[in-house]
Amino acid sequence: LVSASCLTVNGDLLVTAVSAAPLVNRSHLETFSDSMIGSLTIAATQKKPLSRKGTPPVDNPLDPRGGLPWYYLLETPKGTLQCPEYEELKSYSMPAFDVDKYVGVWYELAFHDITQCNGCGCTQFNMTRHGNVIEDMFTVTCPWPWTKGVDGPWLPGYNVNGNRRMNMWTCNMTMYYKPQNPGVMLETGFGQEFDNMVLEIWSDPEITAQTGYEYTRSIQFQCLGSERDGITFTGINFLSRVPIVEPSMIQEMFVRARALGLEPYGSNDMHIVEHAGCRYPQSTDKSWMGDRPEWPFPVVAGDFGAQL
Repeated sequence: LVSASCLTVNGDLLVTAVSAAPLVNRSHLETFSDSMIGSLTIAATQKKPLSRKGTPPVDNPLDPRGGLPWYYLLETPKGTLQCPEYEELKSYSMPAFDVDKYVGVWYELAFHDITQCNGCGCTQFNMTRHGNVIEDMFTVTCPWPWTKGVDGPWLPGYNVNGNRRMNMWTCNMTMYYKPQNPGVMLETGFGQEFDNMVLEIWSDPEITAQTGYEYTRSIQFQCLGSERDGITFTGINFLSRVPIVEPSMIQEMFVRARALGLEPYGSNDMHIVEHAGCRYPQSTDKSWMGDRPEWPFPVVAGDFGAQL
């Protein structure tokens, strides 16, 4: 679904929808119809416009990057906006947050985050709870995707199984759960502290059957700034319990992010994470992976990460 318009004529609701490609058979038409219904259902639940602190430079700009290429690290301009409160953005439909259902392994499907390189992929978060402390082990493969003999010639070759050495990076992003504010976790990373807000949660039966997790997809949001300087950083993460999902699920997350009012904060400048052909660490425990740094650093255990 690219766009849809509605018109009421003699009491009947007429909907005109536009697809990005021709619909060549009935199954494609049914898939498109389901996508259209889902998107309109989400849009119908959109909140009233936020009483934002400050204003964005332009509402929903067509080119938020100002012509800069996709690989250029950029914190898109936020105008005079200030960081929003959790209750201003949280989905009305989100179930009561249960931290024990939220921890575990997540795969990042898309992000808006200047601290992440757009030339990486295979991004995974492994969250382990110890009381109110959540160890959030971040792993990513850089560069990705890569072509043998072409990309990353500075890396120290391959192991006997043909796996690339020293292209896996990790970082321990410790979070502190706030029982008095479910859905918000105080996160530490890159020498900063900020709230990591869970704005939406899905429970997809097919992913639950595959993984055993009840919470199967989520949208996370982080924001740093001050009244004097405005917003200096925003992070948006689309997460899933499986690394590859149906395109309609990604689309649903973009529609939901817009309905929650995230476009001025960066959801109109998201990078899709590549997961095709990825290898992920079997464990992120120190006994398996070695030291877990507080800043991004290559994994050097297990023959420079190639055996993990």
